[in-house]
Amino acid sequence: MAADRLLRVVAALACAMVMASAFKYDNVTHTLQEPLSFLHPDLHGSPFPTGAFWTNFVLGQRNEVVVTYPYAVKLVNDQLHISYPFRVVTAKSIIQGFTPEIVVQLGPQPLQIRRFDDLSVTIAFPQATGGTIILHLVRGSPYMTLEYQDATPAISSAANILSVAPSSPTSPYSQVTLGNWHQWLLFTSTPFAWTQHEHTWSGPRRFNGIVRIALALHENAKSILAAHAAVYPTGASISYDLQSGSNVTDLTFAWTATSTNASVSTSALLMVALPHHTQTFVPTTATVPEVL
Repeated sequence: MAADRLLRVVAALACAMVMASAFKYDNVTHTLQEPLSFLHPDLHGSPFPTGAFWTNFVLGQRNEVVVTYPYAVKLVNDQLHISYPFRVVTAKSIIQGFTPEIVVQLGPQPLQIRRFDDLSVTIAFPQATGGTIILHLVRGSPYMTLEYQDATPAISSAANILSVAPSSPTSPYSQVTLGNWHQWLLFTSTPFAWTQHEHTWSGPRRFNGIVRIALALHENAKSILAAHAAVYPTGASISYDLQSGSNVTDLTFAWTATSTNASVSTSALLMVALPHHTQTFVPTTATVPEVL
Protein backbone atom coordinates (compact mmCIF):
# COMPACT_ATOMS: atom_id res chain seq x y z
CA MET A 1 0.00 0.00 0.00
CA ALA A 2 2.80 2.47 0.89
CA ALA A 3 4.60 1.61 -2.35
CA ASP A 4 1.37 2.25 -4.26
CA ARG A 5 1.02 5.72 -2.68
CA LEU A 6 4.67 6.53 -3.45
CA LEU A 7 4.15 5.50 -7.06
CA ARG A 8 1.13 7.83 -7.33
CA VAL A 9 3.09 10.78 -5.88
CA VAL A 10 5.99 10.21 -8.27
CA ALA A 11 3.56 9.94 -11.20
CA ALA A 12 1.80 13.18 -10.16
CA LEU A 13 5.10 15.04 -9.90
CA ALA A 14 6.18 13.78 -13.30
CA CYS A 15 2.86 14.88 -14.79
CA ALA A 16 3.21 18.35 -13.21
CA MET A 17 6.73 18.69 -14.61
CA VAL A 18 5.53 17.76 -18.10
CA MET A 19 2.68 20.29 -17.90
CA ALA A 20 5.02 23.04 -16.64
CA SER A 21 7.43 22.43 -19.51
CA ALA A 22 4.57 22.38 -22.04
CA PHE A 23 2.98 25.67 -20.89
CA LYS A 24 5.72 28.28 -20.57
CA TYR A 25 4.79 31.94 -20.05
CA ASP A 26 6.47 34.57 -22.19
CA ASN A 27 8.32 37.25 -20.26
CA VAL A 28 6.73 40.47 -21.57
CA THR A 29 6.41 44.04 -20.35
CA HIS A 30 2.91 45.44 -20.02
CA THR A 31 2.26 48.20 -22.54
CA LEU A 32 1.30 50.59 -19.75
CA GLN A 33 4.86 50.34 -18.41
CA GLU A 34 6.32 51.87 -21.58
CA PRO A 35 5.40 55.50 -20.71
CA LEU A 36 7.56 55.24 -17.59
CA SER A 37 10.65 54.94 -19.78
CA PHE A 38 10.12 58.54 -20.95
CA LEU A 39 10.33 59.98 -17.43
CA HIS A 40 13.49 61.64 -16.14
CA PRO A 41 15.23 59.51 -13.47
CA ASP A 42 14.30 62.12 -10.85
CA LEU A 43 10.63 61.24 -11.49
CA HIS A 44 11.06 57.50 -11.06
CA GLY A 45 9.07 56.25 -8.10
CA SER A 46 6.47 59.00 -8.42
CA PRO A 47 2.90 58.02 -9.35
CA PHE A 48 2.34 58.31 -13.09
CA PRO A 49 -0.30 61.01 -13.80
CA THR A 50 -2.64 58.87 -15.92
CA GLY A 51 -5.14 61.70 -16.37
CA ALA A 52 -2.64 64.43 -17.25
CA PHE A 53 -3.35 66.53 -20.35
CA TRP A 54 0.01 65.64 -21.95
CA THR A 55 -0.02 61.83 -21.72
CA ASN A 56 -0.66 61.43 -25.47
CA PHE A 57 3.02 62.33 -25.84
CA VAL A 58 4.01 59.00 -24.24
CA LEU A 59 1.08 56.65 -24.92
CA GLY A 60 0.55 54.38 -27.93
CA GLN A 61 2.09 55.78 -31.11
CA ARG A 62 2.68 59.09 -29.25
CA ASN A 63 1.25 61.13 -32.13
CA GLU A 64 -2.22 62.03 -30.87
CA VAL A 65 -3.40 65.57 -30.13
CA VAL A 66 -2.52 67.32 -26.87
CA VAL A 67 -4.73 70.34 -26.17
CA THR A 68 -3.02 73.14 -24.26
CA TYR A 69 -5.50 75.99 -24.76
CA PRO A 70 -5.44 78.07 -26.84
CA TYR A 71 -3.39 75.76 -29.06
CA ALA A 72 -3.39 72.07 -29.89
CA VAL A 73 -0.17 70.19 -30.64
CA LYS A 74 1.08 66.84 -31.89
CA LEU A 75 4.44 65.09 -32.08
CA VAL A 76 4.72 63.71 -35.62
CA ASN A 77 7.80 62.61 -37.58
CA ASP A 78 10.25 64.14 -35.10
CA GLN A 79 8.41 67.46 -35.28
CA LEU A 80 6.14 69.54 -33.06
CA HIS A 81 2.97 70.38 -34.98
CA ILE A 82 1.14 73.47 -33.70
CA SER A 83 -2.49 74.18 -34.60
CA TYR A 84 -5.04 76.80 -33.68
CA PRO A 85 -8.09 74.55 -33.13
CA PHE A 86 -11.24 74.96 -35.18
CA ARG A 87 -14.48 73.03 -35.58
CA VAL A 88 -15.50 71.01 -38.62
CA VAL A 89 -19.30 70.79 -38.68
CA THR A 90 -21.23 68.35 -40.87
CA ALA A 91 -24.80 67.09 -40.82
CA LYS A 92 -23.72 64.10 -38.73
CA SER A 93 -20.80 65.25 -36.62
CA ILE A 94 -18.83 68.07 -35.06
CA ILE A 95 -15.10 67.43 -34.76
CA GLN A 96 -12.03 69.45 -33.82
CA GLY A 97 -9.97 70.28 -36.88
CA PHE A 98 -6.18 70.25 -36.80
CA THR A 99 -3.88 72.03 -39.27
CA PRO A 100 -0.14 72.13 -38.48
CA GLU A 101 0.25 75.84 -39.18
CA ILE A 102 3.66 75.94 -37.50
CA VAL A 103 5.95 72.89 -37.54
CA VAL A 104 9.05 72.90 -35.31
CA GLN A 105 11.92 70.50 -36.02
CA LEU A 106 12.85 68.48 -32.91
CA GLY A 107 15.10 65.64 -34.08
CA PRO A 108 14.82 61.83 -33.87
CA GLN A 109 16.10 61.27 -30.32
CA PRO A 110 13.56 59.96 -27.73
CA LEU A 111 11.88 62.64 -25.65
CA GLN A 112 12.22 62.91 -21.88
CA ILE A 113 9.63 64.26 -19.44
CA ARG A 114 11.66 66.36 -17.00
CA ARG A 115 8.90 67.72 -14.77
CA PHE A 116 5.14 68.18 -14.67
CA ASP A 117 2.32 69.57 -12.58
CA ASP A 118 -1.43 70.05 -13.01
CA LEU A 119 -1.10 72.73 -15.70
CA SER A 120 2.30 72.20 -17.30
CA VAL A 121 4.92 69.78 -18.53
CA THR A 122 8.58 70.27 -19.43
CA ILE A 123 9.84 68.01 -22.21
CA ALA A 124 13.45 67.66 -23.38
CA PHE A 125 14.38 66.59 -26.90
CA PRO A 126 18.09 65.63 -27.04
CA GLN A 127 19.84 66.46 -30.32
CA ALA A 128 22.19 64.22 -32.26
CA THR A 129 24.70 67.09 -32.19
CA GLY A 130 24.75 67.06 -28.39
CA GLY A 131 22.39 69.97 -27.75
CA THR A 132 18.85 69.93 -26.38
CA ILE A 133 15.51 71.51 -27.26
CA ILE A 134 13.22 71.98 -24.25
CA LEU A 135 9.49 72.52 -24.65
CA HIS A 136 7.85 74.44 -21.80
CA LEU A 137 4.20 73.54 -22.35
CA VAL A 138 1.85 75.44 -20.04
CA ARG A 139 -1.90 75.46 -20.44
CA GLY A 140 -3.35 78.93 -20.98
CA SER A 141 -0.21 80.47 -22.47
CA PRO A 142 -0.80 82.44 -25.69
CA TYR A 143 2.73 81.48 -26.75
CA MET A 144 4.46 78.19 -27.49
CA THR A 145 7.81 78.38 -25.69
CA LEU A 146 10.95 76.48 -26.72
CA GLU A 147 14.34 76.69 -25.05
CA TYR A 148 17.34 75.92 -27.25
CA GLN A 149 20.60 74.70 -25.75
CA ASP A 150 23.25 74.41 -28.48
CA ALA A 151 20.51 73.56 -30.98
CA THR A 152 19.22 75.04 -34.24
CA PRO A 153 15.70 76.56 -34.42
CA ALA A 154 13.92 75.44 -37.60
CA ILE A 155 10.28 75.88 -38.61
CA SER A 156 8.01 75.09 -41.55
CA SER A 157 4.26 74.93 -42.16
CA ALA A 158 1.62 72.74 -43.78
CA ALA A 159 -0.16 75.96 -44.75
CA ASN A 160 2.78 77.24 -46.85
CA ILE A 161 4.95 80.04 -45.48
CA LEU A 162 4.71 83.07 -47.74
CA SER A 163 7.22 85.17 -45.83
CA VAL A 164 9.21 85.47 -42.60
CA ALA A 165 10.34 89.01 -41.95
CA PRO A 166 10.50 91.71 -39.28
CA SER A 167 7.43 93.93 -39.51
CA SER A 168 9.82 96.92 -39.21
CA PRO A 169 13.59 97.47 -38.83
CA THR A 170 13.17 97.90 -35.07
CA SER A 171 10.53 95.19 -34.60
CA PRO A 172 10.97 92.93 -31.55
CA TYR A 173 9.69 89.93 -33.51
CA SER A 174 9.62 88.27 -36.93
CA GLN A 175 6.25 87.86 -38.59
CA VAL A 176 5.34 84.62 -40.37
CA THR A 177 2.62 85.04 -43.00
CA LEU A 178 0.97 81.80 -44.11
CA GLY A 179 -0.96 80.82 -47.20
CA ASN A 180 -4.20 80.99 -45.19
CA TRP A 181 -3.21 84.58 -44.26
CA HIS A 182 -2.77 83.76 -40.60
CA GLN A 183 0.12 85.66 -39.08
CA TRP A 184 2.34 84.09 -36.43
CA LEU A 185 4.91 86.03 -34.45
CA LEU A 186 8.36 84.69 -33.58
CA PHE A 187 10.00 86.19 -30.49
CA THR A 188 13.61 85.35 -29.65
CA SER A 189 15.61 86.15 -26.52
CA THR A 190 18.53 87.14 -28.75
CA PRO A 191 17.69 88.77 -32.11
CA PHE A 192 18.67 86.86 -35.25
CA ALA A 193 17.61 86.61 -38.90
CA TRP A 194 15.73 83.55 -40.13
CA THR A 195 17.16 82.03 -43.32
CA GLN A 196 15.19 80.01 -45.86
CA HIS A 197 16.15 76.65 -47.34
CA GLU A 198 13.36 75.37 -49.57
CA HIS A 199 10.30 75.13 -47.27
CA THR A 200 12.17 75.43 -43.96
CA TRP A 201 13.27 78.59 -42.13
CA SER A 202 16.18 78.26 -39.70
CA GLY A 203 17.96 80.27 -37.04
CA PRO A 204 21.66 80.11 -36.13
CA ARG A 205 23.39 76.81 -35.49
CA ARG A 206 23.93 75.93 -31.83
CA PHE A 207 21.63 78.69 -30.66
CA ASN A 208 21.28 79.23 -26.92
CA GLY A 209 18.11 81.04 -25.93
CA ILE A 210 14.33 81.17 -26.03
CA VAL A 211 12.00 81.12 -29.03
CA ARG A 212 8.34 81.98 -28.42
CA ILE A 213 5.66 81.48 -31.07
CA ALA A 214 2.25 83.17 -30.97
CA LEU A 215 -0.69 83.57 -33.33
CA ALA A 216 -1.88 87.15 -33.91
CA LEU A 217 -5.46 86.94 -35.15
CA HIS A 218 -5.80 90.73 -35.35
CA GLU A 219 -3.45 93.69 -35.59
CA ASN A 220 -4.10 95.00 -32.06
CA ALA A 221 -2.85 91.74 -30.56
CA LYS A 222 0.68 92.19 -31.90
CA SER A 223 1.71 95.01 -29.57
CA ILE A 224 0.23 93.17 -26.56
CA LEU A 225 2.04 89.93 -27.39
CA ALA A 226 5.28 91.85 -27.96
CA ALA A 227 5.01 93.67 -24.63
CA HIS A 228 4.77 90.40 -22.66
CA ALA A 229 6.92 88.03 -24.73
CA ALA A 230 10.00 88.32 -22.48
CA VAL A 231 8.31 86.50 -19.58
CA TYR A 232 7.48 82.82 -20.00
CA PRO A 233 5.94 80.29 -17.58
CA THR A 234 7.65 77.02 -16.66
CA GLY A 235 5.19 75.63 -14.11
CA ALA A 236 1.97 76.27 -12.24
CA SER A 237 0.03 75.37 -9.12
CA ILE A 238 -3.58 75.65 -7.99
CA SER A 239 -4.71 76.20 -4.41
CA TYR A 240 -8.10 76.44 -2.70
CA ASP A 241 -9.10 78.39 0.38
CA LEU A 242 -12.58 78.46 1.94
CA GLN A 243 -13.30 81.87 3.39
CA SER A 244 -14.17 81.60 7.09
CA GLY A 245 -17.84 82.08 7.86
CA SER A 246 -18.96 82.08 4.23
CA ASN A 247 -19.67 79.76 1.35
CA VAL A 248 -17.08 81.46 -0.88
CA THR A 249 -13.97 79.58 -1.97
CA ASP A 250 -10.90 81.36 -3.29
CA LEU A 251 -9.23 79.58 -6.20
CA THR A 252 -5.67 80.75 -6.76
CA PHE A 253 -3.50 80.05 -9.79
CA ALA A 254 0.23 80.63 -9.31
CA TRP A 255 2.78 80.40 -12.10
CA THR A 256 6.53 79.93 -11.97
CA ALA A 257 7.96 82.33 -14.54
CA THR A 258 11.29 83.41 -16.01
CA SER A 259 12.20 86.63 -17.80
CA THR A 260 14.62 86.79 -20.71
CA ASN A 261 15.09 90.52 -20.07
CA ALA A 262 16.48 91.73 -16.74
CA SER A 263 14.50 94.96 -17.06
CA VAL A 264 11.17 93.12 -17.41
CA SER A 265 9.64 91.75 -14.20
CA THR A 266 8.06 88.30 -14.16
CA SER A 267 4.86 90.05 -13.08
CA ALA A 268 4.44 90.85 -16.80
CA LEU A 269 3.50 87.22 -17.44
CA LEU A 270 0.61 87.03 -19.92
CA MET A 271 -1.91 84.17 -19.77
CA VAL A 272 -5.32 83.74 -21.40
CA ALA A 273 -8.71 82.89 -19.92
CA LEU A 274 -12.18 82.19 -21.23
CA PRO A 275 -14.88 84.87 -20.75
CA HIS A 276 -16.66 82.94 -18.00
CA HIS A 277 -13.35 82.65 -16.14
CA THR A 278 -12.81 86.41 -16.14
CA GLN A 279 -16.18 86.88 -14.45
CA THR A 280 -14.75 85.22 -11.33
CA PHE A 281 -11.55 87.29 -11.13
CA VAL A 282 -10.92 89.50 -8.13
CA PRO A 283 -11.28 93.19 -9.10
CA THR A 284 -7.54 93.84 -8.79
CA THR A 285 -6.65 91.32 -11.52
CA ALA A 286 -4.86 93.08 -14.39
CA THR A 287 -6.36 92.27 -17.79
CA VAL A 288 -5.63 93.20 -21.41
CA PRO A 289 -7.86 93.28 -24.50
CA GLU A 290 -8.61 89.99 -26.25
CA VAL A 291 -5.58 88.53 -28.03
CA LEU A 292 -7.00 85.26 -29.40
